[in-house]
Amino acid sequence: MKVLNKIFVYSFLILFTVSSYAQEKKELKVGLTLSGGGAKGLAHVGVIKVLEKAGIKIDYITGTSMGSIAGGLYAIGYSADTLVKIANTLDWNAYIKDNIERKNLSFEEKLNYQKYVLTLPFSLKKIHLPSALHEGQGISLLLSDMTKHVHTINDFSKLPIPFACIAADIGNGKPDVLKSGYLAQAMQASMAIPTVFAPVEINNKLYVDGGLLNNFPVKENKEMGADIVIGVDVQSPFYTKEEITSPLEILDQSSKILIAKSNQEARELCDILIKPKVTHYSVLDFDNTEDIIALGEIAAREALPQIIHLFDSLGIKHNKRIIRRIKPVNAVYIDTIILNGVSKHLENKILKNIPFEQKEKITYQEIDHLINRLYGTMNFQKVVYKIDKLGYKKALIINLKERNVSDLKLGIHYDTDLKNGLLINYTSNRLFINELKLQAGILISENPRANIKLLFNSNGVINPILEFNANNISLKLYDNYEPFLNYRAKSISSKFSLFTNLHTNFRIGGSVEWLHAKFDIPDFIDFDEPYQKYINVSLKMDLDSRNKTYYPTKGTHLRLLARLIDETKNNSLTYSSIETSLRFEPTIFLHKRWAIQPKLFAGAIINNHNEEPEWYLYKLGGAFNWTDYQYIPFVGYKFAQATNKTYLIARTDLQFEIFPKHYLIAKANLMQHHLNVEDFISEKNKISDLEWGYGISYAYNSIIGPLELNISRSQLGKTNVYFSLGFWF
Repeated sequence: MKVLNKIFVYSFLILFTVSSYAQEKKELKVGLTLSGGGAKGLAHVGVIKVLEKAGIKIDYITGTSMGSIAGGLYAIGYSADTLVKIANTLDWNAYIKDNIERKNLSFEEKLNYQKYVLTLPFSLKKIHLPSALHEGQGISLLLSDMTKHVHTINDFSKLPIPFACIAADIGNGKPDVLKSGYLAQAMQASMAIPTVFAPVEINNKLYVDGGLLNNFPVKENKEMGADIVIGVDVQSPFYTKEEITSPLEILDQSSKILIAKSNQEARELCDILIKPKVTHYSVLDFDNTEDIIALGEIAAREALPQIIHLFDSLGIKHNKRIIRRIKPVNAVYIDTIILNGVSKHLENKILKNIPFEQKEKITYQEIDHLINRLYGTMNFQKVVYKIDKLGYKKALIINLKERNVSDLKLGIHYDTDLKNGLLINYTSNRLFINELKLQAGILISENPRANIKLLFNSNGVINPILEFNANNISLKLYDNYEPFLNYRAKSISSKFSLFTNLHTNFRIGGSVEWLHAKFDIPDFIDFDEPYQKYINVSLKMDLDSRNKTYYPTKGTHLRLLARLIDETKNNSLTYSSIETSLRFEPTIFLHKRWAIQPKLFAGAIINNHNEEPEWYLYKLGGAFNWTDYQYIPFVGYKFAQATNKTYLIARTDLQFEIFPKHYLIAKANLMQHHLNVEDFISEKNKISDLEWGYGISYAYNSIIGPLELNISRSQLGKTNVYFSLGFWF
């Protein structure tokens, strides 16, 4: 019995010793916490790069705002070098501003895109203010694409590195720790800066940037299981009174006051605190990505001896090569497609036009194309997607947020030819029925215009448009290229069109138009017919594949018109003319910041009588960017300095982008214009009769539209100066 007791005691002592030794040798877990800070948070990428190369293994990650983006992407397998490449190559400003690629816009929307500087939700009772400057469509699609290989992982603790981020619930004013759900949506909620981005809805809660309430979630990292926390804090100290010069700085300072105490407590919880010196950058300084990342690397290298000393003292292994790879995911098998946020009627229409079938393998490129096309219809404020598991099946889930029923839009423009203008537009996206859209605009100007357009979008082959227009424009009458007198040309018209949109870049169709015109000419001029009435039948073809409306670097703009012009008097037809018109403007990318645009403009009005359709005569001259069929630009001439029935213009623009959004453009053109087409091939027609002009422009693509200053000359021997500011409409 004594022997058994001894064996029992010895066994207990051995087990206790082994257990104690195992506990002493327990592998300590390392957490990484990344603070918010907008663009300054790009320094996190530099810190991660240094830690990874030093072999510092991270076991848990928490982050807020931009810290949630950098931390979340690292948690799902992106290497530090890949994160650096992504940060340096992304056009952050484009994603922030929800820019739509023109190729994804429907053709009708291309005509209205980039006309307005302000869009406000509108109802019959009042004008509403938008919830934010940007809905967050660009960021949402970017994060969905970057996290596609983990779409079906809804528990963030099961990611390659367990992860959590912070978002502020604006319903109760408390911070929430997001540890499950859709990762891309959680990261977007964490960085939804109030007034910049719209709140993100998750499980019937509205979330904004977590930095408002908890910008440095160190405690949350320790609660996940971290024994040691390396904290990276890119927050700036309080601004001085002199440094507060804008609303953004006031907002930033206010948020700092709210979280000053919790930030200090979080810093004290850090075992290692890294503070990159990014205080002189703003939260929107995305144009300085490389410099900010470099500052993160510098701060991490300075902290590295302290980290290694701490790890060595605690027996934490390091210097082990960390290899992180993401298996490329290019396609997915979809069993079903689910649409949320739309009526059953609209859901059926969308499903009918989706270019791929359920129960087949589709590429993510096809999914991106579908999402962009849906957003490009301008019927939705936001379109996001997720691939999720429903039992044993995989579903493509598309969440749609319909655009406001009505919008009030404002645009401004000034140029030296047509003077100043304020454009007010009312758009009803669903007038009585979903398929009917109303656009009504008025231009308040010295040359006023009004337009009402009804568009019926059946998603069928043919789309009808009913349009009413009124114009009142001031023109000069020239005699031998010298101004003779001023007069006004006024018109009202109604037009019914049928177009088939074969592609977002191409449409073909026809129209019937009734137009009444009047010329207000001084009494001392003998003008027999100040009133003119026309009935026109037109065939049109439009191609627009330009990558940008203004200052494109690739793509083509082509317009073809064939029109039968019938003038009526006393309700009877008096004569007919046939008009053909061509506008061909390809853009060829040359090298880096260079592009060239060879252009060809041509038009002819053909008839066999002496009567001229005065309203439709071509007005030639000017450096404007108007796309009217009757007003044709010619560099070196003043606006509408020449008038004729036929013309041919060859022009070349050489465009150089000095730095982003700033351009120098050299322009040169040749022209012939005659009364009759036969004059172009007449023996009397000589090369020496060619009219020519050239000019140089400085242009800046500003937030309120392009600014352009042009200086030009022609064979007339006079220098013209032209200035314009704002979107053309």
